[in-house]
Amino acid sequence: PDAEIPDADVADAELPDADLPDMAAPTPTAQLTEVRCSAERGSLGLTLEGTLAGEPVARFTLGLLGAEGAPLPFDGGALAVDLDPYGPHTDFSTDGELFTLTASRAVAAPVEQLAAITIRVEDAAGQLAEAEAPCQPPAPLAPGAEGCDPLGAFTRCAEGERCAPDDRCQPAEAPQLIEAAAALDLDAPALAVRVLATDADGDLAAARVTLRRADGGALLGGALRVPLLSLETPDGLAGQGGGLLPDLGALWADAVAADLTVVDETGLESASARVVVGRPAPLQVGDRCDPLEAFSRCPDGAACASADGAPLSPAACVPTPTACPEGWAVGAPLMDGPGAWRLDGLIEAEGLLTAPGSCAAGPGQTVARFEPPAAGRYRARLSGDGRLIARTACALPAPRFEVGCGAEIVMSAHAGQPVFFIIAGPPGAFSLEITEEAQP
Repeated sequence: PDAEIPDADVADAELPDADLPDMAAPTPTAQLTEVRCSAERGSLGLTLEGTLAGEPVARFTLGLLGAEGAPLPFDGGALAVDLDPYGPHTDFSTDGELFTLTASRAVAAPVEQLAAITIRVEDAAGQLAEAEAPCQPPAPLAPGAEGCDPLGAFTRCAEGERCAPDDRCQPAEAPQLIEAAAALDLDAPALAVRVLATDADGDLAAARVTLRRADGGALLGGALRVPLLSLETPDGLAGQGGGLLPDLGALWADAVAADLTVVDETGLESASARVVVGRPAPLQVGDRCDPLEAFSRCPDGAACASADGAPLSPAACVPTPTACPEGWAVGAPLMDGPGAWRLDGLIEAEGLLTAPGSCAAGPGQTVARFEPPAAGRYRARLSGDGRLIARTACALPAPRFEVGCGAEIVMSAHAGQPVFFIIAGPPGAFSLEITEEAQP
């Protein structure tokens, strides 16, 4: 017969207390130790310190806050942009789990309204840390000081000096305005300016334009800053610039004159000139023209284009070309899952391929051609410290061909009709992601 094992009195074993490790997953930390903002130069600088949690940093995302804590938009309307830790005017270093990021950058946002910035750190595991700090003005430097910030965010050279390429404050000369002209296209609406100027320092940057009504009053209560592209000529620097204006209805029709000055990279400004604000003059095919279509307008079925697409090349009215000029290297996003496409590439600073869009200029540019497989809405997002200019015609900067501009664009597209993305920004790597939006 089966043997029966008697019950045994087994005492409950009591485990000794043990120091158990904290099983909570570590998370990154972040603290803004310095934030500087320059309304005069349109720039900001920051120093961010923190710790990593065993994972590399995947993304730094920068946001702007106004006086009441409300988000301020960047150029192009985005409320947040990625900050490339390896971009220009940026230093990123690590020491074990500790990291430090120091960066200065120009922003086309209304810096005079900027009160604070926010930054979010995301590591490769998707863990987040956030920091916020108020803006302080740039630190003033003594005459001839070394170690200045070229963008004028962290530091400000003494009056009458500029931050030279060797990061030393040196005497500066204000640009001199010789000639100026301005024009408005009320249909877009868009503004264009042309200037002829001299600048001993060679850092002509922008025009400041105060539009005025017939009674002399300022149309907007302040000046518009228009970035300039310039070309050396025997008579001086010939500059041009412009782009889309906010849609304020019939308000722009009241602009009949403008006070115009030119400004260099250090903020030094020329004397002001008052000019009559023109309207687009009608042209015929073959006529020389204005690529922004504010000074002149080509006939139906034609557009203002140059043979190489370069922003300052001679242009004429020709049958509307949509493809990119020959010689341009054009990439194509590849499928990256259902309803998703991706293109990884490199921006190289070899001069601008095409004139800037309403939100971005360069200094480097590359191009991607995307052909939507179906009609609908698509979202394009750029990682890195750059901007997307989306056009229906590759090398035509006129506002009627632009469908979006910014670090992130949501647009409507037609099946089979190409959209060209001009990827503009400082030299470095980028990733362009395109996703098809769900239909409402």
